[in-house]
Amino acid sequence: MDLFDGFYSAEGALERKKRRRERLYAPREDIIARYSDDELYGRFRFDRQGIYWLAELLERVLRPPTDRNNPLSPLHQVILTTFYCLE
Repeated sequence: MDLFDGFYSAEGALERKKRRRERLYAPREDIIARYSDDELYGRFRFDRQGIYWLAELLERVLRPPTDRNNPLSPLHQVILTTFYCLE
């Protein structure tokens, strides 16, 4: 008996697909709502409107072409980038 019997067959592929679990993603926290205006400016060096403006300005570049694999929104990408660039 071969180790790969049924692995490459249509029945084997269907069986593997049945066993696959659905991916579960944790909801992302709304960072903008978490902090006050002063805390936002202290952490990210941008006020609330500045972060939204920057995310809107860069949205065409930052938006992924598909929603596969639960990608980060442009707003989250801007927040993470400003946080790590200022460290």
